[in-house]
Amino acid sequence: MVFDYGGGITTNTFKNNTVSGSGGYGVLVEAGKQNPDVLNVANNNTFSSNTSGTAIVK
Repeated sequence: MVFDYGGGITTNTFKNNTVSGSGGYGVLVEAGKQNPDVLNVANNNTFSSNTSGTAIVK
């Protein structure tokens, strides 16, 4: 999954999701774009079996 949103909305939220079985990172957040804070424990996201790891901001 790639977050690459630079539109007019001030925040993105990534909550209550399960991300698993990715051949790379579970989530890629493009540098300079809005970060949906996917690793915040309060957002209740679950990650498993992602080859390169949970998430990366690139």
